[in-house]
Amino acid sequence: MQGSIAVDEYCEYWKHNLASTREVSRSEWAGYWASLEGARIVDASDKANFDAVFTNTSRQKAHPRPGISCEYQRSLKDAKRLDSGDKFVNLVRGRVNELLKALRAPAIPVDAQ
Repeated sequence: MQGSIAVDEYCEYWKHNLASTREVSRSEWAGYWASLEGARIVDASDKANFDAVFTNTSRQKAHPRPGISCEYQRSLKDAKRLDSGDKFVNLVRGRVNELLKALRAPAIPVDAQ
């Protein structure tokens, strides 16, 4: 499931709500989903997938788990162009540092060359 919330907001949300994360019984799913959607943790378009995996099964409990995945893609042509000017590594470092900032972790320092 992917919401429209920014990474730093997502981290803040779970920082404040992780302690209350628990197994959710079937009777609570609609309300819990609505709260996640209201916080933009999930998107309304994710509901069909949730229903297929949970609601439309015999499952009686859901176990919400926050998570972050990081993916950054550039075309090979663009990466080669950036790399020839020694800009690609700085671009990737910048994107990684965005994630680290959201996680309140130290940034990767820029090489002093």
